[in-house]
Amino acid sequence: NPPSAKRKIDLSWVIDGSGMFTEAFVLFAVGQLRTVWALAYPECFDYSYPGCTKSLLNSFSFAQAAGIIFGMLVVGYLAGRPGFGRMYGSITAATAMLIGAIMLVCASGNPSQIFTIIPVGLAVFGVGSGSEYTCASVLAAERSEATNLHKSRGQEGQGMEEGGRHHSH
Repeated sequence: NPPSAKRKIDLSWVIDGSGMFTEAFVLFAVGQLRTVWALAYPECFDYSYPGCTKSLLNSFSFAQAAGIIFGMLVVGYLAGRPGFGRMYGSITAATAMLIGAIMLVCASGNPSQIFTIIPVGLAVFGVGSGSEYTCASVLAAERSEATNLHKSRGQEGQGMEEGGRHHSH
């Protein structure tokens, strides 16, 4: 092997992991921002503002979970179908996450409008996240099967199976 081959770093895993990182970042950010929002909009979080209800504010938690489940089931099913495939599944995932993130960033208006847009944005982002889980996990598994690393792992115990004789090449 030439020295330059040893320095080459395979960054294909970044593509598969970037969606998972983005999803986790948004989840944690929204969880942390809820505390900030409670300080910035106390009239909404004490339910004295018209339209700010307990169920609306609690919908932050389940909106993204519902979107994730929907994305896993629907886009996961479609990604396995001929004519749609994982490529379109990945495009759908990225598009939904982008639209959901834009909705979260652009939420504005009075407090009840802001806190109505946020759960919808979280649900849309969740559809992308669920889609990412199904499409990226299969893609990562396929890539690992295609590498020599996977093949060499299967041969590690081969010498033991042949009566303890390990053949060197």
